[in-house]
Amino acid sequence: MNAEHFGKIILVGAGPGDPGLLTLKGQKALASADLIVYDRLANSDLLIHAKKNAELLYVGKEPTASGDSQLSINQAMIQAAKSGKNVVRLKGGDPFVFGRGGEELQVIFESGINAEVIPGITSAIAAPAYTGIPVTHRGLATSFTVVSGSEEANKKESALDWEKLAGIPGTLVLLMGLRKIKQITEQLVTYGKPSDTPVSVTQWGTLDKQMAIFGDLSNIAEKVKKSGISSPAVIVVGPVVEMAKKISWYKQGPLQGKNILVTRSRNQASLLSQSLNELGANALELATIEVEEISKNKQLESSLENIGSYSWIIFTSANTVDSVFNFVHKLKMDSRIFKGVNVAAIGPSTASRLRNYGINADFIPTIFTVDSMAQAFKKMNIKNLRILLPQSDIAPNALRNSLVESGAMVDSIVTYKTIIPKEERVSASTIITSGNLDMVTFTSSSTVTNLKAMLDGNLALIKGMKIASIGPVTSQTIRELGLEVTVEAKESTIPGLVSAILNNFSRK
Repeated sequence: MNAEHFGKIILVGAGPGDPGLLTLKGQKALASADLIVYDRLANSDLLIHAKKNAELLYVGKEPTASGDSQLSINQAMIQAAKSGKNVVRLKGGDPFVFGRGGEELQVIFESGINAEVIPGITSAIAAPAYTGIPVTHRGLATSFTVVSGSEEANKKESALDWEKLAGIPGTLVLLMGLRKIKQITEQLVTYGKPSDTPVSVTQWGTLDKQMAIFGDLSNIAEKVKKSGISSPAVIVVGPVVEMAKKISWYKQGPLQGKNILVTRSRNQASLLSQSLNELGANALELATIEVEEISKNKQLESSLENIGSYSWIIFTSANTVDSVFNFVHKLKMDSRIFKGVNVAAIGPSTASRLRNYGINADFIPTIFTVDSMAQAFKKMNIKNLRILLPQSDIAPNALRNSLVESGAMVDSIVTYKTIIPKEERVSASTIITSGNLDMVTFTSSSTVTNLKAMLDGNLALIKGMKIASIGPVTSQTIRELGLEVTVEAKESTIPGLVSAILNNFSRK
């Protein structure tokens, strides 16, 4: 392939951890990438911005592990770009702040491939900020120095001049230095830094699981050892650390420290994860469902072209809304075709999705379940009325059968398939066994049965864990598989589920 047909490689700074701190330009790059190469410090929640068919390649590594070599990472990106793919290299923090971004860019250019850099917010300033520490403050520090603390602090030919660093009057920020904190503090004191100089250590800065400890050069190493804090962490040395006592602003929520598994599809998990994270939880996403639309659907096409012959169209999920309207747009139509057709939505989430397309639901049942919808239509006079019922390939026939029994003429059409994401199969058991989970959430029967399949039937891995269900139908499936439901949402919505989870953990 000629160079003019090569794809482009974009180095994107993922920011310090909080997915909300990704830049708008970075989000746009993720949305258009064919391949996303991401590492350990890039929050995987950012992958929600990836397009549906994007390839995801994890190349992360723990500080003490080898991970994928830089050579293999470079080769993967270059090979993809030469095949015409647009590649995003998603790197924690900023690519050019101890991120080897310059090295990667040099290799990319030497390969004749076009590239771009989208900066990210570095943890060197973000972690202190979330701890209430300004790296500069009038009267305390007019400069700050950022140092990599990963090399041996006392090696004979150190690249760092510890004598000069100890003499700098401003703030000293050390990244990747936690494992060497004892040597680092000893070197600074040896070369003249007062032993009572304030020090802070912030782990997972900007995230809800953030933890910070304070001390001085004489005792911070021992405090770190006792606290159990581990990487990634940012060390700040200097008088500005004392400002945390006055302007600490970041408040962690009532679910702080709780690890909660979210099992929705990747593009639907964000609302639940975001809500849990805002309450202080650490939401771990495991996509158990992937929606696959049916590209050629003659039955749906015919129904939409004759939509005026229907009295009702009933949407039982947000996915059915998206699948129908994607097909509407494919046929060069828009929401106006539904003029004169009554629209029913199973609940607020589905109704909200309809509003995104300019449609207000005419009917929502008081209880947001298929059974409640069926009971409501039984009370209506629907004899001889035509009803369009778009559904997934695994939807039960209960609603259709009930409508038919009431005399309606029902066209039940499969508009999308639900499948198990291939890339999640390997990670399912790993996430569950290593995530130190406090709770597992299920938002549909499919999330339950698919998780069972992803675990090769070994639901014993979650037996005994707290389980949160979005509603009675999902709860029934959970119990049928031999598990116990700890909490069930009173209202079968994401806010209802979050409220139930919060109430459970708030009980004394």
